[in-house]
Amino acid sequence: MGLGACALASAGKNSTNAVSLETARGLTATSGTITYFNPNQPTSRVHSWNFTLEKEVLPQTVARVGYVGIHGTHDDETYPVALTTPTYIWYATKGVALPTGANAGVLQKPYDLNPDGSIASSVFGTVQELRKTGYSWTNGIQVEVEHRYNKGIQYQFQYNMLNAFRLGSGGGGTDDTVNDINQFLPGTVPTDVEQRHRFLDYQREGSTPKHRIRWNFIADLPVGKGKAIAGSAHGILNKIIGGWQVASLGSLRTNYFSLSSSMFSTGQPFENYGYQYPIQNCTATSPTPGATTVCQQGYLWFNGYIPANQINSHTSDGRPNGIMGVPSNYKPAFAPLIPYGQTALPANAPANTDITQFWDTNTVWIPLKDGTVQRTTYSPGLNPYQNQYRRGVFTWNMDAGLIKNVPLTEKVNLRLNVDAFNVLNHPGTPNSISGTSGILNTFGAANGGREVEFTLRLAW
Repeated sequence: MGLGACALASAGKNSTNAVSLETARGLTATSGTITYFNPNQPTSRVHSWNFTLEKEVLPQTVARVGYVGIHGTHDDETYPVALTTPTYIWYATKGVALPTGANAGVLQKPYDLNPDGSIASSVFGTVQELRKTGYSWTNGIQVEVEHRYNKGIQYQFQYNMLNAFRLGSGGGGTDDTVNDINQFLPGTVPTDVEQRHRFLDYQREGSTPKHRIRWNFIADLPVGKGKAIAGSAHGILNKIIGGWQVASLGSLRTNYFSLSSSMFSTGQPFENYGYQYPIQNCTATSPTPGATTVCQQGYLWFNGYIPANQINSHTSDGRPNGIMGVPSNYKPAFAPLIPYGQTALPANAPANTDITQFWDTNTVWIPLKDGTVQRTTYSPGLNPYQNQYRRGVFTWNMDAGLIKNVPLTEKVNLRLNVDAFNVLNHPGTPNSISGTSGILNTFGAANGGREVEFTLRLAW
């Protein structure tokens, strides 16, 4: 371990020669950062409303049906300006090579130039404005059945269906970024910043489940004095076998996963397979003859993109080294612009191009004004699959416990709890679906292992 040291300069005391003119350091153009507040900073607010109907349907049992709505306003967001024009956008819109030299980064920005095209004196890097323009909407229904504790049993079941949407990237502050117009091809997004923000960023809240079921109950065990089992027990025997209760709570929820924003449609429809096609992911298998085969279990959840050389493939000595179990009718819904195995040269690619070097990429060739062709990666700033969420796996868990109350005297009670978290030791399938390949990996777990906790409490 190394030890670090720092020196503090106190003005007027030891600040002499704190800054040396002989070893002055300059600032690289575009390295500075400026963050400023919009003068209009309203208070963030959340408005909620609900409407509930309830009725007693059985003795001590009530049913409720309700609607709930939540609207958040004035959430923090960041509006950066003077962003560097992305490489693909630069070539496609200007048709010239990227600038070079000490001020190359400045020349790729839209606002650090004088009207005549010369470099302005103010050549900042990141310039961003903090605004209060984010908002969210949540609407849903609630259905609940509750039986109040009576005759040794209580239970409650609740179902929620929610649709939650938000404007921004989530997290607040600099995570909610509204990109400037130079980050997109002309004509692909609205020029008005508010319209562009909604068009690009109003999206489903992927961490909020659409469907959720929750339950809890507590019941007296029918053992001990006056109960169905050992009803005549009394004294020490009744204190040991009587007074036991069992309690439990649990939940089941849906999950979402997001599609890849680096793929493009093949014209094939999306097909959700779920658990229909078990697969083995053996892509980690070494090609060395005789090496150990490494495979992981999973499912082909939907028809994402799997390179052709990995579909049910084997090594030279016959060991599986691809995605095994892919059905014969599989056709990907999307793929890179140059999928594996393509032989035709893309538009504008030089005749001597070795296309195999660019399989599984989004490489394009753009003619420039000087007659040359520039190779780059296609990135228009807008992809039809960005902010697209699909339903993933259901996950659930349940806890349970045994409760024993022993009345020692009229005012003194001894209580024993045996609580088991994830009582069924159910690992659960993780929501680990790849938005690119469509593969659900099952080598992880949605829940931790069972944990048991013992508690003894004396109350008086």
